[in-house]
Amino acid sequence: MSDNYIKLCEDLMRNDFFPPSPALEDSVMLLVNAEEELHPAGGFSTKGWIAAGLVMLVSLATAFFGFDFNRLALASGMSFMIPVGITIGIALSCYGALFIGSHLKELSERFGL
Repeated sequence: MSDNYIKLCEDLMRNDFFPPSPALEDSVMLLVNAEEELHPAGGFSTKGWIAAGLVMLVSLATAFFGFDFNRLALASGMSFMIPVGITIGIALSCYGALFIGSHLKELSERFGL
């Protein structure tokens, strides 16, 4: 008895699960196009990217001035500074690469490349 139900469900999913509905598809696409006209996709502005990058740079650079960091660095020795420096370098490099990649057209127009 259960084999019949499984075969019936497989047949239903293969053939009749999503019936075609051009009216529904057209209305959804009209709504999507209207939304794109109202709010064009553009992501963050250049000023927002620069402000976030500066905040990240300042926060990573001033992490060394915290009291907890000083205690941790003294307890673990100067070898603790190598992973911290590598982490800061990776974070800033990745952020710079994402900024340049997402604003490549704007930057090439600005610098005449």
